[in-house]
Amino acid sequence: MPWMFDYVDSMLVNHIIQQQNVMLSQIASYLQSMVNDHSGLWSFWASVIIGLIALWTSFQQNEISKKQHNLELFDKRWALLEELRILGNEYFYFPHSATPKEGMNDPDKNYYLLDNKLKLFNNKSFVIMGKKTYDELENLRQKCMEYHQLQMEYWQVKSKLEMWDAIYTGGTESKEDIQQQKTNLAHKISETQIITYSLWDDIHKTFLQQIQDKKIE
Repeated sequence: MPWMFDYVDSMLVNHIIQQQNVMLSQIASYLQSMVNDHSGLWSFWASVIIGLIALWTSFQQNEISKKQHNLELFDKRWALLEELRILGNEYFYFPHSATPKEGMNDPDKNYYLLDNKLKLFNNKSFVIMGKKTYDELENLRQKCMEYHQLQMEYWQVKSKLEMWDAIYTGGTESKEDIQQQKTNLAHKISETQIITYSLWDDIHKTFLQQIQDKKIE
């Protein structure tokens, strides 16, 4: 990742510029003392040089401020990327097949707790990454919720089918209807899973691009 070298190089450049400013300040102080001790032409040119040094130092300080701002932004966005990866791992390993009862009683199986983490992360990203990335994250979060709800619905239909003889004999739904529901849900889950994984990959690329676009130049 070549942009990482830009990040390191910019830190070195900042250090060099700061050292130059210290040296220029020392020269300006020396010239000021000469002005105080002399008069006439020498005093005029010394004053001009001091003014130029002050102007150059001010310009360099402004450049340092810009670079420091970009470095801070880089650090914040990199930290967000690491947090995104952690949330991604939590999502990919989440037991979506857990029953609703288990999900409510066990924090590790309660998807709504994970969804709340995603909401908080998205709100934080809005400030640091911007609205466009926030909208992508919200689209991802909603698709993840859709996938989880499909999983829950599939589990309920599967349970209904397994207990058919004991509970649903003579009911309004035939066993074939429930089997068809299960098949349809399985197709929807497969399609939604592919879309969701693709969105996770896309948002990861977006974060990397955002960090790259904000490199120090």
